[in-house]
Amino acid sequence: MTDSAFAPRIRVSFIFFMSVAGTTVAQTSTQAETTFQSQIQPIIFKNCSGCHTYGGHGGDLRLDSYATLIKGGGRGAPVVAGHPESSLLLKAIGYDDPDLKMPPRGKLSASDVATVENWIKGLSSESLTTSTAMAVATPVTNAPAVKTPEAPKGLTPAIIPAAQPEAKVTQEQEQFFEAKVRPLLTKNCYGCHTQTASGGLRLDSNEGLLKGGKDGAVVVPGHPESSLLVTALHYKSAIQMPPKGPLKAEEVAVVEQWIRDGAPWPAKSQSSSGKKVTAADRNFWSFRAPQPVAVPSLSSTWPRNNIDRFILAKLEQQHLKPVGDADKRTLIRRLNYDLAGLPPTPREVQEFLNDSSPKAYENLVDRLLASKAYGERWGRIWLDLVRYADTSGGGGDYPIPQASKYRDYVIQSFVDDKPYDRFIRQQI
Repeated sequence: MTDSAFAPRIRVSFIFFMSVAGTTVAQTSTQAETTFQSQIQPIIFKNCSGCHTYGGHGGDLRLDSYATLIKGGGRGAPVVAGHPESSLLLKAIGYDDPDLKMPPRGKLSASDVATVENWIKGLSSESLTTSTAMAVATPVTNAPAVKTPEAPKGLTPAIIPAAQPEAKVTQEQEQFFEAKVRPLLTKNCYGCHTQTASGGLRLDSNEGLLKGGKDGAVVVPGHPESSLLVTALHYKSAIQMPPKGPLKAEEVAVVEQWIRDGAPWPAKSQSSSGKKVTAADRNFWSFRAPQPVAVPSLSSTWPRNNIDRFILAKLEQQHLKPVGDADKRTLIRRLNYDLAGLPPTPREVQEFLNDSSPKAYENLVDRLLASKAYGERWGRIWLDLVRYADTSGGGGDYPIPQASKYRDYVIQSFVDDKPYDRFIRQQI
């Protein structure tokens, strides 16, 4: 038999050998990955999710899958198969490297370090080679965003970017957001996460919320258990917010409910910057500068000031006469109810009745205008206009401790007779 006759058999045998070898390597890689998922991944989700999973990528190293861990980051491969003493990962978590100690908040337990060490010791170079090829062939940055992996139950949730289909915000969702969610964000988050964008994260817009910061996306709409924002509010991970102390349980529940509903954010109000101001707009009465008006000339001695003269002129046009002056007891009651919203005390009534000076009435008015009761009576109208409340309202009604500061500011502004334009500018 010639050599050429053996060629097909040799070729077939070679192909069979390579297929068996490939299957063996694939099985080795699968076993290593299975061990990783059951033993190592829970440790990673518990201790590393803030920087090395689903968007954090500290040091360009991602640890949320076997393939990405083997691929490594900016310092190269973190694992040397069979050699834990030479693996950067073990050096970091064992605090054996003077320049790299992970996680930063404190060393892992001895049992967790031993688990990682034994896993590395049991790895083979074939499993690493196969997994590295898989990681290179399928970059994690191109992974479909519609699939939402879940962190192991009972551990720190991972940060999972998800596709955000546009959804119309219902009236109930908008009311819930404006009444409960936005006040929480304003009170606890806006000091650091608006224009200053601490950690690269802004929470004053839907775009900023979904974009996230240096630790990745902070909200997974529909999944509070996988949202870093909720994890931080629970104070159960390396990231604990707000820094001044944890929120109340009912406040965290509000955020969880909002995210569970899809984290709806009311649409921006339409801008009117493109609208042109017409001559008719400028002629509207409130935009026109006050013009001097001639005071009516009257023969009656009833008016005591120019306002009385305008009033009497209109009355005479309608062939009406003013009623007689109220007596002092009636007058003080009217003034107290109008300016302070309360009846005068017997002592105040008697003092006014005994005051026979020409400025008794003016003095009474000045006293009432300078009283705190006046600020409370008329400040309430402004507070009602801006929908002020001491509590959050709704089904999860709870007090807002800082709200009283705004209430007191409004009251004092009325007592001080603060100019209206300054009052508005200060609030803006």
